[in-house]
Amino acid sequence: MEGLDYALLVVDEYQDLNACDLAMLKSIGDRGRSILGAGDDDESIYSFRRADPEGIRRFLADYPAASDYTLSVTQRCGRRIVKWAGYVILGDPSRPTNRALPTPVATAPDGEVALLAFDTNGAEVRGVADLVESLHRREGIPCPEILVLVHSDHDKHFSRPIREELARRGIASAHPDEVTDMLADPSNRRMLAIYRLMVNRSDSLAWAALFKLASGIGATFFTRLYDRAITQVKTLGQVVLDDYAASFPGASSTVGARARTVVTEVIEWLDAHPLPGSSPDEGWGDWMMRDPEGDVVPTITDALRSLLRRIDEVIEAGASLASYLNQIAPLGKDIALAEAEGVRIMTMAGSKGLTVEATVVLGLENGVAPRADANMSEERRLLYVAMTRSKRFLYCARARRRTGPTAQAAGVGTGLRSHTSFRNGGPVASQNGPAYIRGRWPP
Repeated sequence: MEGLDYALLVVDEYQDLNACDLAMLKSIGDRGRSILGAGDDDESIYSFRRADPEGIRRFLADYPAASDYTLSVTQRCGRRIVKWAGYVILGDPSRPTNRALPTPVATAPDGEVALLAFDTNGAEVRGVADLVESLHRREGIPCPEILVLVHSDHDKHFSRPIREELARRGIASAHPDEVTDMLADPSNRRMLAIYRLMVNRSDSLAWAALFKLASGIGATFFTRLYDRAITQVKTLGQVVLDDYAASFPGASSTVGARARTVVTEVIEWLDAHPLPGSSPDEGWGDWMMRDPEGDVVPTITDALRSLLRRIDEVIEAGASLASYLNQIAPLGKDIALAEAEGVRIMTMAGSKGLTVEATVVLGLENGVAPRADANMSEERRLLYVAMTRSKRFLYCARARRRTGPTAQAAGVGTGLRSHTSFRNGGPVASQNGPAYIRGRWPP
């Protein structure tokens, strides 16, 4: 923190500020630095990282001396888009009642919105392709300015049929979520985690990744470590190293032995491979892609190799390994988005931060979006994020009946479907999809 006038805390990326977080922030403040917390509780969608909107909502209570500056005007969305998305998020019972919705800037367009129903998932695919084709060829919107969003996309069950249908019509598509998929590959994830530990042996995310990738170590073990970190006001990484020294007390003998093996193998490898004193001439990506020695660091995929070489080309000269590793995900996504020439098809979560001319959201049915087994408040926030990406056009689609992979992928089986309850009584009524498209863009 030396030489900095303030520290930026992106609040909505983290869990509600626990004792460990508060101790860290107090340490920063005690060194005379100001703390700027930036976050939108309506867009807090990272529960898989243990995030919670309460971290934002109670910030002023945790820091009574703090000042609040509310960004009350949205520069992005048209008026009808803001109204519809606002209706969805206002239905969240956990949302503070005194929290005002952003208002559109005075020059914002009205925007065009529609909720479209299709008889089957196959008809939904054709309808989405019709919308994309009309937006591109009739409205003149460039393909990269069109988003097609799905709730989740296991094995590309939702995105693949749309991509194939667009290809049949001569419309290119891109999949920026491929960077996320690439980094989630077990071999890639393990390699990057180990190099994070080369920088900092108590890196919490790295140890969490290694334990989750290891066989025989379940969620109960990881949750116990996390709870101990909160209780002891330590980072998860510090607790891992402390418990390792004590042979993981409290864990079963089998799980404890497996966890100890994981840590021992990694620490022995790190001891044999010290961090270089300066940035290698060939770049950190090329340096990390040296042929791995032994079984600790796995061979990564060709896709990650290509990405690391691209990052070597654009990252600032002399950057530390820590800086390089921290920028792989954001730079990788920036590169993918910058080089995307087609319609961007991705998950709702992956779209956060984007602004485009038109968005098509599909699968707006109970059991798909929202998922029945998910937290409904976060599902509302996720849909709100998806709906507020576009400036002018927002179309939400659903299938009355699903069969095949998309029905199974959603975990709800085949049969008749009901539209998402999030839009009940809202400002946009459901319409027949094919009839709307024919009327809006006559042949």
